[in-house]
Amino acid sequence: MKPQDGLIQENLAALQQAVDLIEQITDDQYTSNDHPIFKSGVGKHVRHILDFYAAFLGGEDDRVNYDARQRSSDVETNRKAAIDKIHETMGSLKRVTHPDTKLVSKNDDCGERDPAIEYSPSSVGRELQFLASHTVHHYAIVAMILHSLGVSIPKDFGIAPSTLAYWRTQST
Repeated sequence: MKPQDGLIQENLAALQQAVDLIEQITDDQYTSNDHPIFKSGVGKHVRHILDFYAAFLGGEDDRVNYDARQRSSDVETNRKAAIDKIHETMGSLKRVTHPDTKLVSKNDDCGERDPAIEYSPSSVGRELQFLASHTVHHYAIVAMILHSLGVSIPKDFGIAPSTLAYWRTQST
């Protein structure tokens, strides 16, 4: 197995979890954005996750700008469009190679980053790690949203793989 294979597989497995979940919920559960804690629903989080993958996969000149996302509204309102986009993203991820390839990335979550350090040094492998972590953390929010709607979800959805591995060591 090549070094990137594990990172690719981790991301593919995470994205497959979204497909499995989207197939089991209703259109209303997918598109509902009226929750007591969050003003965004499942569809908006799926769209956000896929926008990050698209930014990574579409980066040019070894630059990934997560702030310049497409924000495809059809993905947040149409389960079939979301599933199709997930499958397309998975296909693109399977073609990613060279995890040591250097690049720079930008993700200004606070909105106050010094322009002199607008982009940070990174690599393809590091960005794949980031994407997997980012996805799982949004799944945790999705899990809370669905729980608030009374939807039962898989017990490992929204739980980091490292946490699942730790729990397994504690149950033996």
